[in-house]
Amino acid sequence: MDRLEFAAKTSSHGQYQAVWHDLVERVRNEMGEPGMADYLMSFDNDGRAAWHSGICSIPVGFGTYVSNSLERLWYTLKYSFDGDLTSLEPMEAVTQICLTCKGWSSDEFFDGWCLRFEAPIKPLTVGSSMPVFSERLEDGTQCRRLTAKRLMEWQIQHGDENTFLKEAFNAGSWHLDVLGVMKDIQEAFVMPKYRMEWAADPDRRIEMQQALRLARASSRADVINVFDGIYSYSKHNKLVTRYAVVCIDANNEVYDLHPHFAKIGQTEHSIFIRHIKGIYILEVLPEGPKKIKRSQIRKRTRAANDLLKSPSPRRPLQLQDAPPAPRRRLRGKQPAPL
Repeated sequence: MDRLEFAAKTSSHGQYQAVWHDLVERVRNEMGEPGMADYLMSFDNDGRAAWHSGICSIPVGFGTYVSNSLERLWYTLKYSFDGDLTSLEPMEAVTQICLTCKGWSSDEFFDGWCLRFEAPIKPLTVGSSMPVFSERLEDGTQCRRLTAKRLMEWQIQHGDENTFLKEAFNAGSWHLDVLGVMKDIQEAFVMPKYRMEWAADPDRRIEMQQALRLARASSRADVINVFDGIYSYSKHNKLVTRYAVVCIDANNEVYDLHPHFAKIGQTEHSIFIRHIKGIYILEVLPEGPKKIKRSQIRKRTRAANDLLKSPSPRRPLQLQDAPPAPRRRLRGKQPAPL
């Protein structure tokens, strides 16, 4: 199941074919299940499957997780009714939903819609109040998500050479399939997805170059050549999850090929690349003071609360209402009582 999920989120049909055929061969030869292998191959439709949800199959405005699209559809349906669906009988609720969907289709509700990136959302620029972590990586660990602001700060402090790997392409040398439309890629940037210190490591730079070659692979043979003729699922998984490949086409459209954290077709890395290329100027407003946790606030004593509370109008504050002053302990010999 892990391989099926990984194959569904690859960014090209060549990568999908490499993972899919490796899985089928394992089922056929290592597991000794030729019937199951033939059954899996029945879903292979010209190198792709109906559940493929990479950038070449998902329109702008949706993430690479099909469940997100379904949740958004249910949310839209839920708030399109005047009343509460939970108060209706199940059959009546289903009837209302069917009538609504039928009405949307007949009224051409979705025709002419154009989903465009106008302004980045806050979780992608400066982060959200709640920490967001990655999916579990190949070593089982999770990393906290980067933001465009943190990427900008890293670039200013460490320079371009320790932030990304950049490569330009001649016209027609790399075509990216996006919903069946071949995009002519002019430039590509490769960056670590979660750990920016990897960009300055020479060994990691080699992996970044391999990730770029993998992104350009248009066939199963191209993917196998990245791994020196012997396909390795574990290495493939590492390159795809560790590094983000951000592409720019001839129309200055930006595409992030990484499957994690896709929001309205954008990621923190694509926003950062838009900023440094001047396509979109990201102005990060200064943040206010950090909130103090309730557990860090020192609790006042009961005596302090009695002093600070407002006096009652029915009973004015008297001198005897004040708490007695603490007795000081005298040092040395105590005086004899009179």
